[in-house]
Order: sequence, then C-alpha cells, then structure tokens
Amino acid sequence: MPSKLVDPKMIPTQTFDWGLIKPLVAKANTHNPAMSMLHVVLLPGKGHTRHNHPDADEILYILAGHGEQTRGGAGKNGRPGASLKAQSFNFR
Repeated sequence: MPSKLVDPKMIPTQTFDWGLIKPLVAKANTHNPAMSMLHVVLLPGKGHTRHNHPDADEILYILAGHGEQTRGGAGKNGRPGASLKAQSFNFR
C-alpha cells in the first residue's frame, strides 16, 4: 500500500451523545487499511456500545482521563500514557 498523507482538517468529525470521532486512517479515506487510527473524545462518564472491528486492528492510546476497555467480557483499566491493541474481530 502506498503512503498517503491524511489532513485531519479535511476529515469530518462524527458527533455522538457520548463524544466524537475523527477517523484519521480508515476505509473512508485510506485504501484498505489493516489498522485504523481515530481521534476519539469520550465525554466524562460516557462510553459507547459494544461494536465490531471486522476489517482492521485498532490501537487505543489514552491522552487524558481514565476508562475501561472491555473485550470478551474482560475489562482493562486505562490511564494517561497507556495503550491497548484491539485486534480485528466480530463478537456474536
């Protein structure tokens, strides 16, 4: 896959009741990526529903605050500076 410079200013921000997402590297702006990279802001006390990552791995890196990432029923607590790799998967 050739390199591609993605300008965040050109990517729309998606807004939800729990926060916002700006997909920096995703199918919508990069040809068939094996990894996705998103700028995500979760509002205090909020989170999103369980969802799938069928096409790409995802790495979470916490800049501020704290939270819990759950996969397969097991939760991992994260604080600033922590990272977590979520492999592509479909839950049933």
